[in-house]
Amino acid sequence: MSDDDVFQLLQTLIEGSELEATRLPDGSAVVLDMPGHRVLTLSPTGAALFAAAVDGDATIEALTDRLVCSFDVDIETARRDTEAFVKSLVSILTDGG
Repeated sequence: MSDDDVFQLLQTLIEGSELEATRLPDGSAVVLDMPGHRVLTLSPTGAALFAAAVDGDATIEALTDRLVCSFDVDIETARRDTEAFVKSLVSILTDGG
């Protein structure tokens, strides 16, 4: 599956899901995956990426920009971390990771 396909699948999974996210005071988040009967915990960077995807910005460029603007990270690191996060999240949501 190409990177573009993974990002598109993430958007589809989020749009049609019963995921409930709660942001915590430290910037992290807890996501309840009702259909999967799971609780996911997200770091502050994961929470920022998840929030952007929920807002409809699940492209590599938009998510990478969100990290660069919100955290002290260079664009190359942000892109690499974004790709890894999205692939991991899609894996968890589609087959239990």
